[in-house]
Amino acid sequence: MQRRMRPRTITRVTAVFAAMALVLAACGGDDPEEEPAPESAEEDEAPDDDAEEDDAAEEAPEDEADGSDEPAEDIRAECDVTQGVTDDTISITMLNDLSGPTAALGAPDIGEAFRAHFDAINADGGIDGRMVEVEVLDHAYSPVDAAQRYEEVRTETAMIASVFGSPPLQAIAQDLVDDCLVSFQSGSSGQLAQDYDTIFAPTTTYGHEILNIIGWVIEERGETDATFALAYQSDALGEAVRQAAAFGAEHYGFEYVAEASHGPQDSDLTAQLQTLLAEDPDYIVYGGLPNQLAFLSAGAMAAESDVQFISATPGFVPAVLGSPAADAVQANVFISGPYSEWEGDEPGRVQMREEIETHAPDVAPGQGPIIGYSSALVVAEALRIASANDDLSLHGILEASQQVSGFDANGLLPELTYGQYPDAPRVPSHASRIWQPEAGPAAGMVPLTDYFESEASQLFTEPVL
Repeated sequence: MQRRMRPRTITRVTAVFAAMALVLAACGGDDPEEEPAPESAEEDEAPDDDAEEDDAAEEAPEDEADGSDEPAEDIRAECDVTQGVTDDTISITMLNDLSGPTAALGAPDIGEAFRAHFDAINADGGIDGRMVEVEVLDHAYSPVDAAQRYEEVRTETAMIASVFGSPPLQAIAQDLVDDCLVSFQSGSSGQLAQDYDTIFAPTTTYGHEILNIIGWVIEERGETDATFALAYQSDALGEAVRQAAAFGAEHYGFEYVAEASHGPQDSDLTAQLQTLLAEDPDYIVYGGLPNQLAFLSAGAMAAESDVQFISATPGFVPAVLGSPAADAVQANVFISGPYSEWEGDEPGRVQMREEIETHAPDVAPGQGPIIGYSSALVVAEALRIASANDDLSLHGILEASQQVSGFDANGLLPELTYGQYPDAPRVPSHASRIWQPEAGPAAGMVPLTDYFESEASQLFTEPVL
């Protein structure tokens, strides 16, 4: 397949990006992945002179701390405690961005939808009579702030039930292991669930999403001669997609005709776009966030290229459909993701809408609330299992999380099954659906496929970053 373009100039494409500055305003400004590397943040956030933390670290087996393949022979002593649980309540915590760079992208709505499900559970009698109290703390998408908020609750909460964003979660990942606190990431890059035994991916990871959409092009559309280029952010999110995309190229027997990366704070991607379009690819695999993908999409349309962009979940938010990039994004972007639609008569969707409209009436329908609500469903399932096991200790909640099996949230998610670390890392599904952005639906997208797993996705294991 060959797609040709009319001649283009630097001036022309640069003018497009100048106009596209409005996209940043529409999507909330700064890029969410602009925070310092978690490794450096962790040095600032966890003082070495904390005697209690040092004692916990000495007791923690190295195999769990570093993600090695040696399973723990028995639970650590600090896991056999109960905290955040009374005869009447279960206290859990969510760390979310309420004031930082992703707040305007809808992160607060993710938290409100998460809380709404537990408000509905409480209205129906709680979990075996215990009310679930959800405290949402603001980490402002900062690893340092995330560590500070964690210190406030680490000995008082039964779970750090959900953390929004990979950099904040990575900043506290080792602490979660040392303290035996389970966490389900809100969104899923995959590596943290692979490397830390108390962290769980809530559903299909970004790497598997990318492999599914590459497989969709080749296996389902039959475009075996399609040419691909690759673009990604120079951070953990982009690297996760890059490594999965490299696996996909090897599996399907092609090479990327061009490759370009950009910094998390870059807004003018003229040079990257020209590098990519110079080879006239049919598809550009993208690993990054909505602002930059919208820039690339609009720039490609202005350059009269008919290239199509294929991306994982983070590459799109409905806000871009209210920006100058809307026509381009609807015409040349496809998204791979595991979440459901907002609309529909299926029981799971009806229940989701009713619970959010009742308990979080200010939340606007959309993709963010679907992600937050879906994460709450998985957390609630783990707590129900722990309660049924009559073990709401830290170890009991960890064990219960590993016992979630065949859970599909009444059709809101692909079937999820977890297992014992490290034999079955907590990446519970390889399935996703393909979506096309479209103004009108609440999620801003329409599904093109049902859940499926590509050949490459079935074979892929998330690498250690």
